[in-house]
Parts: sequence; structure tokens; C-alpha cells
Amino acid sequence: MEAAIVGHIGELQWRTGDLESAVSNLYEGVAAAELANANDIRGGTLSTLVAVIGFEQARYGEALEIAHIAELALRGIDDQGRLANLMSNRGSIYFAKGEYDKATEDYKAAHAIMQLEYPANDARMGQILNNLALMREQGGEHQKAAERYSEALEIYENALGASHPQIALSLANRATSLMNLEKVDEALLDIERALAIRIEALGPEHASVGETHRIIAQFANAAGQPERALESGRLAESILTKVLDAKHPEIASLQATNARSLLELGQHVEALAMYRSALEIWGELDASSPLISMTRFHMARAMWDVGEERGAAIAMAKQALVEMEGEAESVERIETWLRSHR
Repeated sequence: MEAAIVGHIGELQWRTGDLESAVSNLYEGVAAAELANANDIRGGTLSTLVAVIGFEQARYGEALEIAHIAELALRGIDDQGRLANLMSNRGSIYFAKGEYDKATEDYKAAHAIMQLEYPANDARMGQILNNLALMREQGGEHQKAAERYSEALEIYENALGASHPQIALSLANRATSLMNLEKVDEALLDIERALAIRIEALGPEHASVGETHRIIAQFANAAGQPERALESGRLAESILTKVLDAKHPEIASLQATNARSLLELGQHVEALAMYRSALEIWGELDASSPLISMTRFHMARAMWDVGEERGAAIAMAKQALVEMEGEAESVERIETWLRSHR
């Protein structure tokens, strides 16, 4: 059927990083499914659109509207499998927006359906376990998150093989948990393996490769190695600025990471400009996360160091302090800085 073929082409284009062509073909697939009265294909293609437009292109509002239409279509034909996939994709949008309660609700609903629809070793079970681990990580439960990622990895490796890009996703996520547990050597092994898989499977210029370089830069910053961090960050920049929109949240994350390296290297003016740009992007997306709050704090540090609006710097650091409530280590760091900068 034409609708299924066009939709499949769109999904393949998404997987290879050709997002504009993917969106065009996915919309064409939806239209063809409507003409053919193929509601199952229509709902599934709409669900894929939610992932591409929402998570990849950060067009959150548009993606959530599509998700509502898709949910009505899939509930209308009682297609539980595709409904679970939709909820998982929608949860990823809420996660990107920092709406963690809504993300958790969707992820848990998807998991409940998948447990009924699929065997425990199905790759889709690996995906939802990975998403649930994200929520554990976000809640500060780093050990439990690492364990969930390991479960997802075992499923992925058995279902997809050891070199599939989904393996790299869970490896990169587990590496973050391990870094937060101060298991630096294990974290580096995971992220380096993730990078190798992505380069081999997707090519050296794929957005996922750039994102992995950014994570390595983030780890190096955390380990007190700003020179190494900036080297990896510049590699990420050379890739991501070619393949992503200038206002994409991943660009903001990259700018915040590179700004942190520059700040630690004493290049305060350049760091300040990057922090401003990152916060502007996030502000336009109405997103919130601990990363954004800590970016606000580091920008306050840069403002103070260049002697710019020190009152505003203190106010910004205090705002970050309020936003980081419950994150004990970060709160202590901000409070220590505030006590010594009056």
C-alpha cells in the first residue's frame, strides 16, 4: 500500500538524519492513509511524526497537537501497540520540555501496555526501559537508572545486535549515570563505545555523533579537564551546526558545554556570549531542566568575572539556587559561591 511505503521511507530518512525529507514523506504518508481509510497506518505514521517534529526538531507545540490527533485515531481502532509507541514518543517531548511528571505518566502508561502486547525480550521493551531509566536519572536515582539502562542494553543486544544505534543511545545514557556515581572509567568506556557505534552505523557527520562528542566534552568538564572538553566540544560544534537548526535545544546544550570550558579556561567574555545564546534558545522553547538552571549559575559567574552587572549576576545565581532545590550538591555549590560574592 502506498501509504505504508511512503511512511516507511520517511521513517528511514529520519533514522539516517534527513529530517526535512522525513517530515515531508511522513505527512504524505498520513494523507495517503486517510485517502485509503487505513487508520492503523495513519495512526502509526502520525506517531512517528510526533518523534521527528517534537524530539528531533524541537517543534513541541506542533508535535503535541499531532499526538492528540494520533491518540484519538489509535484509540478509535484499539491499536494498543501503536498507542504505546505514541505515548513513549510524547513522553520524550515532555521530557525535553522539562515537564517530568507528564513524561513519567506517558512512559509508565506505555510500559504497562507493552508488557501486555510484547514479549519481555522485544526491542520495544528495551526502548521503554531506557525511557523509564531517564526518569530515574532525572530524579537523582543514579544507581537504579544505571541498572535500568543495563536491562535495556541486554534486550537491545539480543534483539538488534551489538552494533545497532539503539545500543549507543542506552550506552550514552548509562555513561551519564555512571559519571554521576563517580565511576569515571566505566562511564568513559560506555561513551567511547557509543561513539564508535554511531560513527560506524551513521557516519561521522550524523547529529548523534555530534551529540556524543558533546557528552564527552561535558564529562571532561566534570572531571576538571577543560582543554579536553573544549576539543570535544569544538568537534561537536563542527557537526551539529551543519545538521541542526540554530535554535535547536541540542545547540543550546552544546553552547552551554563549550561556555563552561571557556569559563574554566579564563575566557570569560566568549563564555558569557555563549551562555546568553543558550539561555535565549531555551527561553524561546519554554524549557526547564537542571542543566538550564546550572547554565544560569555559570553565566552569573561569568558576569561577575568580567565585572558586568554584578547585582544582576547575584540575582541570576539566586534564581538558579531556587530552581535547583532538592539537588543537594548543586545547591551547596551555588550557596558557597553566593557567600563569597557579595
